Amino acid sequence: MPNQLSFLPKPQREHGGSHRRGRRKTQRPFDPKRTMHLTLRSTRGSRSLIQEKWRIQELLKYISKKNQIRVYRFANVGNHLHLLVQARKREQFQAFLREFAGTVAVMMTGAIKGSARKFWDGLAWSKIVDWGRQYKNTANYILLNVLEGMGRRSKLLLNRLQEDGIVYLEPDP
Repeated sequence: MPNQLSFLPKPQREHGGSHRRGRRKTQRPFDPKRTMHLTLRSTRGSRSLIQEKWRIQELLKYISKKNQIRVYRFANVGNHLHLLVQARKREQFQAFLREFAGTVAVMMTGAIKGSARKFWDGLAWSKIVDWGRQYKNTANYILLNVLEGMGRRSKLLLNRLQEDGIVYLEPDP
């Protein structure tokens, strides 16, 4: 029986970014029982995402609550955003991604209706993350990106912050 299953293609776990550039469109993988690592990258514009960090964070809280998305980790590194999120339904996740990415782009470019300027480098990259070791590694990676955004990327500092209870967003399941 296990040999027969090896003929089936493995389900996709990643989508967007440069992962599928130039290939036909496919549906973004989604699993309501697992978290997703999401990355939005932008190298355009003279203003950094860091300059609007408080507005972006408030926007994230508002839109995630509106769409019932649980945000476990968030990092604003300046030219990209990392999120570790969980959604109950695909429609909620799609609505969240569309509204958050669109609103941040409008906020950063000052865009008005009728004048289209591209802000994001490509599709939002996402990957389904299993609970346990993979979740912990992804959460630590995002926290390292927070430190990188502050100019202090160090695993030793990350461990100290976790031990002291300084780094805390939402309790892990």
